[in-house]
Amino acid sequence: RTSISKKRIRKNIWKRKTYFSIVQSYSLVKSTLFFMGNEYPKPKGFSGQQANNLVLEQSELTDPKKIEKNQEILDQKEKEIQKDKLFEIPDND
Repeated sequence: RTSISKKRIRKNIWKRKTYFSIVQSYSLVKSTLFFMGNEYPKPKGFSGQQANNLVLEQSELTDPKKIEKNQEILDQKEKEIQKDKLFEIPDND
């Protein structure tokens, strides 16, 4: 039987790996597009919190059509997050 502390450690390791893979894929896309001469705006969720559970494959990082599609997905998710924030009930502590 796995203890709660071991589960917590595994969960934290998984979160860390996911976050760094997202940051790494973002920086690779950014550098690739920099050399192509295109601008790639930084998603708002990258300031410490995990933006999306989107991990890009190598082909998705280099193919311009897939990059455009992924940006559309990110924009759509960002709009959903903004919509959710509008309906959030603030805590009055």
